[in-house]
Parts: sequence; C-alpha cells; structure tokens
Amino acid sequence: MDVENTAVNDNPNTHTPEEMQRIEEYKQAVDPELVVYYDAVKNGEQNLPPYPVAQVSRRMADTIKTLTGMDVSDNTIVLDKNGVEHINRRHGKQGKADKSMANSEDVGRIKYVLEHFDGATLEPTFAKGYSRKNGKPAPKVVFYKK
Repeated sequence: MDVENTAVNDNPNTHTPEEMQRIEEYKQAVDPELVVYYDAVKNGEQNLPPYPVAQVSRRMADTIKTLTGMDVSDNTIVLDKNGVEHINRRHGKQGKADKSMANSEDVGRIKYVLEHFDGATLEPTFAKGYSRKNGKPAPKVVFYKK
C-alpha cells in the first residue's frame, strides 16, 4: 500500500506547516481493507457485501439532522457497489466531476474525511440508488475536508 499515493496537492511550497501536518495525517489514514474492497468491486467482483466504513459520529449525526431533519445516530456508513460506481464515474481517473479519488488510496481515506470534516452541504439532488426507511429517495449530504 503506497500511502504517498494521493490526488491531493502535497507540495510543501504551497501549504503552511499546519496544512502540511493535516495532509500528512490524511495520507497516513488509508484503510487497506477498504482499498481492496473498492478495487475488487471496481474490477467487477460480484456479490460482495457492503463495506462498513465508519459509525456515524455525534457530530456527523448533528450535521445531518440540521441539514435534513433526519436522525441517523447509531447508523453505520457503508460503501457498496452503487457507491463504488459513483466514486469511479464522478471522482475517479476519468471522473466527470473531478479526479479527487483517482487513486484507490484516496478512497481508503474516506473514514478520515468523515471523522475530520470541515463542512457538509445538502445537495439539491437525491442520492441515486438509496432510499429512506419510508421508501422515499434519500437526500444527498456531501462532507468535505479542506
């Protein structure tokens, strides 16, 4: 596993020492089992169960409740085939939105971003392939790390 492999700009000439410290923490935060799962699903392996990425923290639950009105405390965040396809299509090497997860190792750092997020937005579209307990489309909340 190459923890140096990242799409993040890690040039020390363009960051403060504090930013470089956060970038180094991010680079070291790869979950190797998540990388293996992501690569396997991306490469066509079938019937793998969703991968448990992280428990919803109190801070995340509060943020989601504020944005959506939904209580997701005690939930687990998982990555499944639908999520892998989304990441690859929108943020992978040929990403239509960006190339922020062009490296599988960056996908392996999702838990770090979720645990250390700087903010979150409620997107105007719904999360494709996901629904609430009542069957209605699930809102899409995007967590980000600067």
